[in-house]
Amino acid sequence: MRQRTDLVPTAALIAGALLALAFAQPHATAAVTDVPGWRLTWHDEFDGDSLDQSKWEALNRRDSYNNEKQYYHPDQVAVADGMLQITAIDEPRDGKDYQSGIITSREIFGPGRFEARMDLPTTQGMWPAFWLNANHVDWPKGGEIDILENRGSQPELTSSAYHWQTNPGPCCNQHQYVFEEYTATEGGEPVNFHSGFHTYAAEWDATLLRFYVDGNLHFTVTETPNRPIFETAKNIILNVAVGGHFGGDPNGSTEFPQTMYVDYVRYWNRITAAELSGDYNADGQVDATDYTVWRDSLGSTGLGLAADGSGNGEVGASDYVVWRQNYGATSSATATVPAPGGLAVLAAAALTLCYGRSPRKN
Repeated sequence: MRQRTDLVPTAALIAGALLALAFAQPHATAAVTDVPGWRLTWHDEFDGDSLDQSKWEALNRRDSYNNEKQYYHPDQVAVADGMLQITAIDEPRDGKDYQSGIITSREIFGPGRFEARMDLPTTQGMWPAFWLNANHVDWPKGGEIDILENRGSQPELTSSAYHWQTNPGPCCNQHQYVFEEYTATEGGEPVNFHSGFHTYAAEWDATLLRFYVDGNLHFTVTETPNRPIFETAKNIILNVAVGGHFGGDPNGSTEFPQTMYVDYVRYWNRITAAELSGDYNADGQVDATDYTVWRDSLGSTGLGLAADGSGNGEVGASDYVVWRQNYGATSSATATVPAPGGLAVLAAAALTLCYGRSPRKN
């Protein structure tokens, strides 16, 4: 979240001073933004100097799928400069002409919102992808959700798809799929998805899939009797394939190495009305940690804010009241309820008068 800059200076200074006095500690800006109607529950910002092995596995395997030409090796996966980097190289390995990288999440995820911010490789034969697959069941029993696929030869076009099983039987699994391609213009010119970072997202509900590029809804898949939306939990997968049926093989114009950069991967659960009032961190109990969530987001405005207990689109004194009234609702432990004090209430009022912090993507 970023603060607006078109503020009345005096009011902003007063509000800031009141907040400092009320809480007596610096306010840390959240590393990730709110998404209206959703609560962030898992993410990787790739801020370290190596792949987080607790979240991801970099696979070491020789694929025979889709007539692809790469060997996936962990050496082609790196984390540096705040980004995941998956690099395809023109070096043979174990009978394959090229090497590249693929990572899969160790955790499996149910319906929710998935988003990645990515900078794609650009040359003939590259096939970058951000997708969901149920690795623990035989494909395509769990369904496959392709949030982003791209051909290295088509910088102005991306695509999304959904695959599902049909006619399961003892000998084979048949499947069908639907897909949609996406293009955009900016200033009258086609958007180049190989130039700079773009966001790719999917919202997966029980009977519906929505696909987004840079916040623009471009494809919706609804469940029908012949097209089920499988709720089987899925792994998050990021990879760069080389060659294959989707985008064709490298040729004389292909340049190596080619790297896909990923700024972050994030997963949200949908916020529902059935959630416990005052449970601002969604851990199943109303306790002191929820007060911290309220305190740190005081003055924020927008839809779906975790600490907006009153549902009025802003985090203020009324949301403290909601938390206080429900404190200990699911916990047998007793504790002293922290009081915000008059200064915090005044700060909330001052913030309401002079500005609000609204969610926005970076």
